[in-house]
Amino acid sequence: MERSFPELKLPGEGTLLDYAVQEIMKKETIDIEYVEPNQKSILFVGNTSSGKTSLIQKFYGTSDSIEPTFMLDYFPSPRNYLTINNETANCHIWELGGGTLYEQALSYLIDSPDLTICLCLDLSKPQFLYYTQEELLDIVLKFLKGRSDFKSTHKFRVTAIPNDHPDAGHLKPYPFPLIIIGTMYDVFNKFEPEKKRIITQFMRYLSHLYGAYLFYWTDRNNEIIKQAKDILKHYAYGTDALKIKKTDYNRAVIVSPYLDNLNEIDATASKMEHSLEKYRLLLEAHFPQKKISKPISEENPADNPKYADPIIDLIRKQQLQKEALFEKWDKKREEEETEKFKIINPFADIKPDKIRNSEEEDELIDLKVNEIKTEDQKKISQET
Repeated sequence: MERSFPELKLPGEGTLLDYAVQEIMKKETIDIEYVEPNQKSILFVGNTSSGKTSLIQKFYGTSDSIEPTFMLDYFPSPRNYLTINNETANCHIWELGGGTLYEQALSYLIDSPDLTICLCLDLSKPQFLYYTQEELLDIVLKFLKGRSDFKSTHKFRVTAIPNDHPDAGHLKPYPFPLIIIGTMYDVFNKFEPEKKRIITQFMRYLSHLYGAYLFYWTDRNNEIIKQAKDILKHYAYGTDALKIKKTDYNRAVIVSPYLDNLNEIDATASKMEHSLEKYRLLLEAHFPQKKISKPISEENPADNPKYADPIIDLIRKQQLQKEALFEKWDKKREEEETEKFKIINPFADIKPDKIRNSEEEDELIDLKVNEIKTEDQKKISQET
């Protein structure tokens, strides 16, 4: 059977993307209903420059040069990366670049099989923690609700809560499998202990509430890299889940779903007191929280050799040449029309007085009368 690809959602008709898809369709048979066995998908979202790309590269064992991610980047599995039941497992990894800037690109993943969400939060910038998770999880949730497997996956996530867990009634699992990754751990680890404690309390509560895996990440520690790979392998290839709980904030935290509990996160608070708002206020008291702003990139991705494509680049070059030629013709035509008008009307350069309405005329008359009165008063004062 020929390899199939998910349907490509296009922004409109008659674009360069349309042409590219037509070229691909000449070579490939596309069947969006077919999903190969052992196919999984992972979507990475998070702060800009939070280390998402380096984590993906460490997972795959690649060392390509890292550039800022534009819109939505795709990382295919290396061939024969892992075999399950004598069949090669395959994982499609996607990274959403620009924080919340390119959220519309998520529509491309509407049919991606067996999807897991990886939320990367930059521990070195605690002032952005709360609103980053809030905005990104809301954006992803909006996209997930459009998927055909939303209800079934959400139901499965809810039923996965252990019945004997003391916090079962408090937890609200995220509709799809979720991994929360605290990046820039090497910077975070240099913080004062109290700051690390507060940040970790928030991270633990967030992951516990949503039934998520939590781990801290840096690419400068081999043990952390190995543990991260083991966790991602479970979601990418269906290997056995790693059951582990390390909550010491002076070390790299790692907690499997539902192994934490509210009493250990904050023993001073009752269950009723635990809420996202409580931990937002806790963060706010020590790190005034800021909303993430959508970055504006001055770089044109079309000029980046990373995205080079001979056919598309040729069409773009021809289009730019055509636009430049049209602009030149329009400018020349405008100059010729101006010269013709000057010959017909030699007074064309003389600007007419502004036409005023009756109210403006009355105000102008009053102003002139006041000016005359002022001048008369000056003369009288000088004579006296």
